[in-house]
Amino acid sequence: MKNIIENIEFLQKTFILGEGISYPVQNKIARVMQPQKFNEKELLPAGESPGLYLLKEGELRITNREGMVVEELFSGNFFGEESLLSGEPSELYVQVKKTISCQPDQGLSFARHSHRSLEIIGDFNQTKKDR
Repeated sequence: MKNIIENIEFLQKTFILGEGISYPVQNKIARVMQPQKFNEKELLPAGESPGLYLLKEGELRITNREGMVVEELFSGNFFGEESLLSGEPSELYVQVKKTISCQPDQGLSFARHSHRSLEIIGDFNQTKKDR
C-alpha cells in the first residue's frame, strides 16, 4: 500500500500525468508501476523499443548522434515519446547522468487511462518537436 501511495504522489507531480488525471486513474496506474533503476553513465534502452519513461528520481542527459546535449531531464520529466509516436527507433540517446529510477510504460497505458489522451499525445508531439 505504501508503494501505491508513493506512486500516486509521484504521478501527481509529473507534467504529463499530474492535475489532468483523475485520482481513480492515477490509482489504477500506480498499482501496476514497477520502477527500474539505472546507474550513472548507463545508456538507456529508450530508443530500442517504443515506450514512455517517467523519470522518478535522478538526472538524464539526452544527446543527438553527434553527442551534443539536447536536453537534461530531472524528476517528473519524461522521455521516449519520439519512438512511441513513430514506432521507429529514436535518433536521440539517453544517458544516465546521476543514478535514476524511472517508470517504463511500453504500451502508452498512461495515456489510454486518461480522458486527456489526445491532449497527452499533443504534449508528446510538442516535446518531440522541441527536442
